[in-house]
Amino acid sequence: MHYLFSVFTVFLGCCSNVFFLELLTNVHPGSGNIITLAQFLFISIKGFIFEHRFGTKKSIIPLRKYMTLVIMFFVVSVVNNYALNFNISMPLHMIFRSGSLIANMVLGIIILNKRYNLREYISIVFITIGIIICTLASSTDIKKPNVHGHVSNDFVDFLWWVVGILMLTFALLLSAGMGIIQEGLYKTHGKHPSEALYYNHVLTLPAFVFLYNDISNHVTLFNASQPYYLVLFSLPVMWLYLIGNTLTQYVCISSVFVLTTECASLTVTLVLTLRKFASLIISIIYFKNPFTVWHWIGTIFVFAGTLMFTNIIKIINDRMISLLKISRVYFLILKNNSELTLKSSRGLASFKNLFGSNETKESSVLQNKNDNLISTDFEAIKKVETTRLVRVKAYKPPTNVEELIKNMCKESYGQNFNEQNYRELSLADPKIKFNLLTKCISTFNHNIPNASLNDIKNVNDLISFYSTELKDTNPLEDLYQQPDLPKNLHINLEYNRFEPEKDTFFDGRDAFPERNTVVTSLWYSKKYKSVYKKKPVFTK
Repeated sequence: MHYLFSVFTVFLGCCSNVFFLELLTNVHPGSGNIITLAQFLFISIKGFIFEHRFGTKKSIIPLRKYMTLVIMFFVVSVVNNYALNFNISMPLHMIFRSGSLIANMVLGIIILNKRYNLREYISIVFITIGIIICTLASSTDIKKPNVHGHVSNDFVDFLWWVVGILMLTFALLLSAGMGIIQEGLYKTHGKHPSEALYYNHVLTLPAFVFLYNDISNHVTLFNASQPYYLVLFSLPVMWLYLIGNTLTQYVCISSVFVLTTECASLTVTLVLTLRKFASLIISIIYFKNPFTVWHWIGTIFVFAGTLMFTNIIKIINDRMISLLKISRVYFLILKNNSELTLKSSRGLASFKNLFGSNETKESSVLQNKNDNLISTDFEAIKKVETTRLVRVKAYKPPTNVEELIKNMCKESYGQNFNEQNYRELSLADPKIKFNLLTKCISTFNHNIPNASLNDIKNVNDLISFYSTELKDTNPLEDLYQQPDLPKNLHINLEYNRFEPEKDTFFDGRDAFPERNTVVTSLWYSKKYKSVYKKKPVFTK
């Protein structure tokens, strides 16, 4: 359930962040750099205090491994915010960035050699069509760029719009590549979202020196904005918007980093895509941005592709199956309680029978129903037992099983033995069953499990039991020996066990230094030794 909370905070933080961002860019479209600096500075200060502990805590992941991510993260953040200065409206900005799902899949196929099923490919086509429709519909409402020395002209405005689209495309591909690199980094060094969030921001701060002139100009513009009167003091409204944007950006980014530790990069991109369309609806309703019929058609395509990608029908089916299983367990609990009630009422039913009560018949019917349920549950338990990875003594039946059992039946049944229908002879007599089964166990050197004793009700069942071959290998080992395994299936029967004294991969560093690794299985204790770790005398 932790990932559901992360998804909620992603929607809350990121949607609020876009709201404040549009408040800022509606007044000053070129304020992307000062917005990015404020966000990075806040997260760096917070991380230095709580994550880095004022410089006393060392990083778990080497800093050099972060450098590629830092450069990519800085470029993506600056380009995405600065693209608003090139005729890009906020709705188009959000719709176009929703194509990150497509970029992530394309790079996953090219770089990681991933393969997806037909349903996922079709969903991506739907999302692509929807984004293209929305982009073309938004191109008819081009904003005037905020570029020094620019002369207003329809053709020139369109060229600036194309530059903005190219910037968003570049940031889109770079962001997808950053997600793949980050996923690989987590697989190698473990998942440390708080550390990654801190270092990706603090290591980027020196790069803002190259944007000093633009940032200083916008500081002057922000100071000159209309003051907003608070309880004890007043503050320029643009700085107030910037504070709101910064705080919500922290909630958004931290939630995304936590989400990357819970899900794969493609799933994270899917969540962010849905969040962007939620922000789009807010932008249309509150800021009254134009949204035509073509925009709605494109939105329907995107949402249809998103639902298709998540395979919502299969999720509903899985939930229904889980509910049925839970109801089955609940029914068995009620059935067991009814058995206890039935046992306590048998004495009362027998007493009432002396006076001709009709409740004895009802009690008998209930008992038969419970007996049937017990029999059904017993069969289910035996089926589960056959799928366990347990070891049994190997048994290979001889070729004359039926003849040997037939001779033993002649001795056990005596005059009651019928050679023509001897397979149908009942084993209801405990003495005959005990003598016959004892002879079979001694002859075939193969014991009968307790769970199977109740199943052997006649000679035919006994012949069937001793005609069945048993292997001393478990189902996993049987699968491993099959020659026609799929190429993408690899079975490792030799488990990789961590032993601090012999480990070379982690240099003997143990994640659980005080936890013993005890092998309790009698079979595997011959193969693997237990590891008992020394506990320190003094513990924190």
